[in-house]
Amino acid sequence: MRAIDTIGRELSKSVYSINKDYEEFQSAKKWAVKIAAEHNKRQIALGLEPIGHYWCCLVIGIVSNEITVVQVNSYAVKQIKEVEDNSQLKDK
Repeated sequence: MRAIDTIGRELSKSVYSINKDYEEFQSAKKWAVKIAAEHNKRQIALGLEPIGHYWCCLVIGIVSNEITVVQVNSYAVKQIKEVEDNSQLKDK
């Protein structure tokens, strides 16, 4: 996960990795709330790449915690990543 505001400014230089279990989701939620508070943001929206079937369960958990979810195009993520660091890897 990365923290970016609505106009594209990066709010955290670090990338937050998440696994597919409840504890990881709770930890990620705390991270997002902390970043939002540090930057005086009142709303959190999570952009997800719909890869595999794991994202469905994550979306249900996120929405039930009153966090907005938007679907992110995988191709767009790849293109942005290549522009940012001249790498085709998305996990840096």
